[in-house]
Amino acid sequence: MAYKGGVRDCNTIVDGRIPLWLTVHEAGHLIARIQLVAAWNLAVFENPSLFESIRVWLDERGKPRGLCQWGYRQPLSFRYQAIISAAGPVAEARIRHAKRCNCLTAGEDHEIIMRSQRRGLADIDEALDEASFIVRSCWPEIIKLGTYLQTHHVLTLPQVSRLLDLKNGQYIYNETTRPDMRYGA
Repeated sequence: MAYKGGVRDCNTIVDGRIPLWLTVHEAGHLIARIQLVAAWNLAVFENPSLFESIRVWLDERGKPRGLCQWGYRQPLSFRYQAIISAAGPVAEARIRHAKRCNCLTAGEDHEIIMRSQRRGLADIDEALDEASFIVRSCWPEIIKLGTYLQTHHVLTLPQVSRLLDLKNGQYIYNETTRPDMRYGA
């Protein structure tokens, strides 16, 4: 993920370590996707269509980078993609004690959401509100995943599944409460 500055301009790289705000940001994306996919089909946790890997690193200039490699065998709606895009910056804002809009506009996630909004496929305020609900509801899992990712740098679906015990996990949505049912298709 490329960052444009702002809230991320502060010196957060100490001794070449991956900053917690970055790992929590990426964990926010992944947890939102897990929660939204679980609202549709729990069986997806057994195959890589949910995601392939999550990783963080420092590039050649020492800038922090993160990436979630999604599995696309079961594509999600633009509305859900916007929520997932917003969840990373919302989680980052929580760990930084910053405004979610500042973290959102500092990276690529903002442009992803805005492209969908300009085409009438998603709403940025709805995405931020739903992402905030997911981050608030799943904060212990986001911190757990972010802390583990800070040390291990790359995790695959089986590793995340074991770490978070996805088979026995708590899911915040069901058939009637998932966002597309509440807001309309």
